[in-house]
Amino acid sequence: MKRHNDHRIPEPGNTVDTLAEAYAPGDIFNDPIFALTQRYVDAVYHDRALELPEHADNPLILALPPFVNLDATLGCLQRRFAVSCPEACCTWSKERRLMAIDRIDRLLIILPVHITLLTWLHTALRNQLGRYRPGVNLHKVMQESYEKTQNGEPGVIADLVEGHAACRALVGMSGTGKSTAMRLVLSLFSPVIRHPDFRNPQYRFRQLVWIYVICPSNGSVLTFLKNILRWVDQHLDTHYLEEMRTRDNSGDYVEKVIYVLRKYFTGLLVIDEFQNLLRAAANTELLDTVVNLLNSGCCAMMVMGTPEIEPILKTRLRLARRVSNDGYEILEPFSNGQVYEMFVDKVLALNFLEKPTKDLGRVKSVVLGLSAGLPALIKLLVKLAQTVAIETDGEQITPKLVGQVQHELLAPLSGIVKALRKRNSIELAGYVDVLSGEVAEAHQRALSRSAGAKDFHDQVRDQTFASAVSSLLALGVSQSHADQWVNEVLRERPGSTSHGVVLEVLRRMEKSQSPTRPPKAA
Repeated sequence: MKRHNDHRIPEPGNTVDTLAEAYAPGDIFNDPIFALTQRYVDAVYHDRALELPEHADNPLILALPPFVNLDATLGCLQRRFAVSCPEACCTWSKERRLMAIDRIDRLLIILPVHITLLTWLHTALRNQLGRYRPGVNLHKVMQESYEKTQNGEPGVIADLVEGHAACRALVGMSGTGKSTAMRLVLSLFSPVIRHPDFRNPQYRFRQLVWIYVICPSNGSVLTFLKNILRWVDQHLDTHYLEEMRTRDNSGDYVEKVIYVLRKYFTGLLVIDEFQNLLRAAANTELLDTVVNLLNSGCCAMMVMGTPEIEPILKTRLRLARRVSNDGYEILEPFSNGQVYEMFVDKVLALNFLEKPTKDLGRVKSVVLGLSAGLPALIKLLVKLAQTVAIETDGEQITPKLVGQVQHELLAPLSGIVKALRKRNSIELAGYVDVLSGEVAEAHQRALSRSAGAKDFHDQVRDQTFASAVSSLLALGVSQSHADQWVNEVLRERPGSTSHGVVLEVLRRMEKSQSPTRPPKAA
């Protein structure tokens, strides 16, 4: 079953501005959404009447947030992750407003896919955790049933346990918001729950609600399995990686991972960048590993990746059968309609200019055409347009300005925009990963380096550096080369704005023998 992200519109009031259109790193403490999640919580068990009868006595499920009011949950997200754009911001200084424009990067609007994922996650966690009965003396229960059977009262001695676990896939080009959607939903659940006791002071345990790992860029099975154990070690203060240091057989690691995931009653394993397995010399091994984890029933699973993974999901029978049990979501660029209008209105509402947007309807039409409906490009266009408007004293977004920004700063992305407009799958194959989330991640890293700055002008300089680097990364310049170019320009022109720096770098790139690397100093 396929569900596309424009099939259902949230009811009024179910939209929310939240943090981050960012890449999902392996370390949650460096992530703008995950950083708000505590490492663990001590279990508080909600009213058993809120669960189905079969789950009413399961501490693993009673410790989860109850799924009773979707509107209230969305309202909570709105309050927790609100992005501020007060009316008085138009009176702020130029420097302050240039810094505030970066809030556009942190804007997120609740879309139908977020609601679908949240509903699925609540269901999948309960189905997965329902197979466990922590705190119950299974030997005693089975012994009593066995003795009754032996005394002439036939009955079930051992409960039937579901074999494989639930699995779902989330597919979309980089820039459509896959990682953000999943991270937003996961932010509603603590990754770790500690159970000090549950009707038995002698029985204590810890529960891994979810694990988030990234498929290694080289498709390595060992690296993938080690990343899972590393996540567990980081969050539970365990030493499973150390225990396996002398092993180099992937089969041993698979057994260890299954053992660990079962031991801590793991609910969900999220695998991001699943398309990376295609870069392995033999991707069948990693695919088989994923299927084996599913067949073991050790946890439910979500796989996320670019459209490259669709043929895998359709042609690899064992994996396709598992994933198709729960369907898969396809995140597509926006087309003109209610969903796009809702999204672009929210983006344009974050206006840090002195004047309101000119010819709003035309601006929205131009933005859609120049971005081909990619959320990441929509926000980048509006962000750069506001930056240029401030730096040129125009102080207003106009259709002409948006077109100018696309022509001068985003021309290298014209190929992907044309392919998206035509929905040409052959042309798109060359662009599926061009809008890497590393742009936002690198921007955040650059900003973090200014955290200790004491002087306001130093902070402005660091903000300029971060904005310029992120824009260059979006244009396809590598992280190291972008850093070199921007540092070189800022050393020579310390008062430059981010827009001015980017334009100067582009001019120098055209003159340089290397298209990405700055020329050596004379």
